[in-house]
Amino acid sequence: MRSLGTRVARLEATAPGSRPRVFVVSGYSEADHETAIADLIAKGEARKHDVFVCLRTYFTDFLATADGLKLVSAFPQIGSAELRRSIVRLVEGIVGESADHL
Repeated sequence: MRSLGTRVARLEATAPGSRPRVFVVSGYSEADHETAIADLIAKGEARKHDVFVCLRTYFTDFLATADGLKLVSAFPQIGSAELRRSIVRLVEGIVGESADHL
């Protein structure tokens, strides 16, 4: 049975045959991913040799937002690795402070 938080997207549609297809499976846990993949194979929608990219739902939910997409697009453009690490530490600090106030 597929969990409510599991989603599947087929990225590459190919004609039936030996060429693998690519699926993105999004769920809250590894068990969600395994269940979704088993369901796809059991229903004949996917084959064992297809490629499955498993992402956690919180990541795909984040990417689905305008702010998330902007951050993911902009972050690699920061040329300085030291500055990128500083930004990560800043965000981790903000999150830590927010968690303390909940």
